[in-house]
Amino acid sequence: MKHAILIAFLAFGAFAQTNDDDAVTAAALAQNFFTRNNEAGGWVPTVDVNLAPLRAVHVAWPGFDEDRTHAMIVGAMDRTAIYMATLEKKDGVWRATWTGTMPPMREEPPAPPRAPLPPDVQPIRVGGDVKAPVVLTRVDPILPARVVEEHISGIVILEAVIDKNGRVRDVQILKPLPYGASEAVKEAVTQLTFRPGTLNNLPVDVIFNLTVNVRGQS
Repeated sequence: MKHAILIAFLAFGAFAQTNDDDAVTAAALAQNFFTRNNEAGGWVPTVDVNLAPLRAVHVAWPGFDEDRTHAMIVGAMDRTAIYMATLEKKDGVWRATWTGTMPPMREEPPAPPRAPLPPDVQPIRVGGDVKAPVVLTRVDPILPARVVEEHISGIVILEAVIDKNGRVRDVQILKPLPYGASEAVKEAVTQLTFRPGTLNNLPVDVIFNLTVNVRGQS
């Protein structure tokens, strides 16, 4: 069907459409043919997409070949198919030689915008579609004297909530170091600022783990 439609357009599309006697006769023939087939429940739809009765078919002026013995004509119905026919004039009489139908071109509706998250959403753990926050400002911990004197080194692991404004809250120590090193690290972490984590490109409160290296050196 698509190839036939394409060939028909190539054959007749380049010739000017006219409204002389041949055009009037061909248009009337096509409109009558489309409408009769519609009423008979043939190859064209008898109802539209809302199951409402169809109105009359409207046709455009036909296009002719050079010797004006063949014509192509297009008809349409609101919200339904586009009708096509080729006609031939033989012994002074126009007759339909091919008919077809195709659905109208429809634009895909734009995707609906993502709904913003409600304000009371609980913090979400980073992972998958939840993107991690990024540190913007760093604060070094002020280590207790004993940590420095005894060269205490290692890592402190903390869990915190980074809110959608990039602030740190609800810090918990998961892996400590002795002599107050963990508390010093926790105090420094609460002063950090972040670019907030996101879900669907929207900032959200996230649960985030931080690992801090401690080197007790004088």
